Amino acid sequence: MGGECKAVSGQADDQILSRSAWLPANSITSRSLEARGEFIYSFSGLLEVDVGGHGYLVTHQYGVWLPPGQQRSCFNRQHARHISIYLPKMFCALLPGEHCALEVDTLLRALLTQVFNSTGDDEQDDVGKRLLRVLVDRLVHARSSGSYLPHSADPVFGSLLSQLKQNPYDQRTFSDFALSLNLSERTLARRCQRDLGMTFLEWRQRLMVVESLAMLQQGQTVETIASVLGYKTASSFISMFRKLTHMTPNEYRREEERCLDSARQMKGKQCAWV
Repeated sequence: MGGECKAVSGQADDQILSRSAWLPANSITSRSLEARGEFIYSFSGLLEVDVGGHGYLVTHQYGVWLPPGQQRSCFNRQHARHISIYLPKMFCALLPGEHCALEVDTLLRALLTQVFNSTGDDEQDDVGKRLLRVLVDRLVHARSSGSYLPHSADPVFGSLLSQLKQNPYDQRTFSDFALSLNLSERTLARRCQRDLGMTFLEWRQRLMVVESLAMLQQGQTVETIASVLGYKTASSFISMFRKLTHMTPNEYRREEERCLDSARQMKGKQCAWV
């Protein structure tokens, strides 16, 4: 993709680089960097990142960290506005040695937004240099997570999770699922904590959020989405969505529309190196 390239400070090997892009629906990108680590974040839309067969979902709350030498591919079903931060090895040593998801808090998101919207002149002054150092510091201290929707290596439990991903509208209860696996509810609960690091309810709620994002982008009403996902009332769905994303469905939709307007205004701006 075309764009503007910017160098901030130091020698080439010491520079922090970024690439920002607006991706149309059904885009596939792949990249491998030997000398730099990469942090991938999406301001809007949902990115599916594959790293050596390990899948991640890049959502509003999570980005993906890849140490140097990782081959990855990205796919987005809906339009997405994203940014990648490329870190030299001197900074990579401060971050996890394995690929993982990193939580993005309000401050880190604001820093990423500032970098996305920055110009070459902005980044070459002392304020710009400090901004990048603060961003790296926030990445270093971000809480890591295996994946937004972790999986299980257990063949039986893993098969159930795969089935739910294929049919997220399955209305069976926790007791029903335990019975289908010939497990007690207590044993299934322990397996969830062991393999997923969370309760079965939270995992299913995350799956519901992922499904709802696509429907929100398609313009479906909150009431319709709640009904499709099996919620008795729209308010209960909104409560769950807000708990996991820190915004309501309509706030998310407005943010998507704002990002789309921004992308139209950006037109040719596809990447920036800082």
